Amino acid sequence: MNVGAEWQTIFDGGFPEFDTRYEKETDDGAVIEIINYRSRHGPEKVLDAVARGEEAGPAIY
Repeated sequence: MNVGAEWQTIFDGGFPEFDTRYEKETDDGAVIEIINYRSRHGPEKVLDAVARGEEAGPAIY
C-alpha cells in the first residue's frame, strides 16, 4: 500500500495553497499517513514568473 494524492487551490489574487497526503506501509505492516500542508508566498514578480512556468531563481528576488 503506497498511495497518495495532491491538491492545489488557487484563491483570489493568485494565492496558492497545497495539500498532499500519502500512505506508506512498512515492512512489518504498520501504515503511516503523511500529510503536508503548505502555501507559497513571495514577491509578486517571483510568483508571477512561477505561474507562467518560468525559472524563478534567486537573481529575481
